[in-house]
Amino acid sequence: MSNMHMCINYQYVKNLITDPFTPEDRAFLSERFDARLAPLIERTFGIPARSIRANDLFVVRYDAAEGGGHRTFLKNHTDSSDISFNILLNDAFEGGGTRFWNRNIEQPFAHVQPTRPGTVLMHSATINHEGVTVTKGTRMILVGFLSVDRVDPFNTTVSTGLSWQASWGCWAWLSTKFKQEYGLVSARTAEDEQTGWPANNKYVRGLLSLMTIIFEVVNDAFGTHRVEELVSDKAADFFIHSLDQEYETKKKQSGVSSISGAIWWAGQNIFVDISGRKAKEWETRENKPENFADL
Repeated sequence: MSNMHMCINYQYVKNLITDPFTPEDRAFLSERFDARLAPLIERTFGIPARSIRANDLFVVRYDAAEGGGHRTFLKNHTDSSDISFNILLNDAFEGGGTRFWNRNIEQPFAHVQPTRPGTVLMHSATINHEGVTVTKGTRMILVGFLSVDRVDPFNTTVSTGLSWQASWGCWAWLSTKFKQEYGLVSARTAEDEQTGWPANNKYVRGLLSLMTIIFEVVNDAFGTHRVEELVSDKAADFFIHSLDQEYETKKKQSGVSSISGAIWWAGQNIFVDISGRKAKEWETRENKPENFADL
């Protein structure tokens, strides 16, 4: 965990955010993500920043009040990504936090309960976790689902620099990619000339499903379940200041506005097959291109 010290303006109805990120919001968040989040992910997961692509970014609200569609908690689940993070946006609540579960023993192994706004919690998206009930007030978090790509999805001839150990040699990465591939293959209705996977082939789907389960089981059996506090609240301000200084220095030296190489906005709602190529079904982008025009 580390403190991001960030805030954004938002409007909401119950648990639904109705005000999308403006270009100004995206510029503000991109700066913070490049300076503070990308280096943390690089150092924590051992991956290059340019392999990081946000597949979804959104704000979630948990209310202690019951009824009327208000959400007080989120049940046990995994996320549709490689890495997930959430950033606490406020402190006017009690309870809440994230509880992590070990599937091998079907027991929780940690309950992380940040109380300082700006604190970021990062974890492998394959770990079972739940949003713990808020008992008083309202808890707001900024959530991000991140994909880890071997190649640039917009130029598949360009490698992101992701190592073999962090991709084909990583059980969690393989489990996620085979799961995504299973969904893509199941959604196809004809032979996809881009990937060559036969559509609706029960043997292919069965194999992908089996491989997903195998990698998940192996990862659970040999992976270590623990939570690490990367930066204490006491050291957070100094740590953030150091990250910002390093970022500004690198930006001046490079002469460009963004130096991390991570894709925060333009790569959302893109699904990439296991070979690293973009999937054919970009329904959201094809049906609503205006939503992506200024990314």
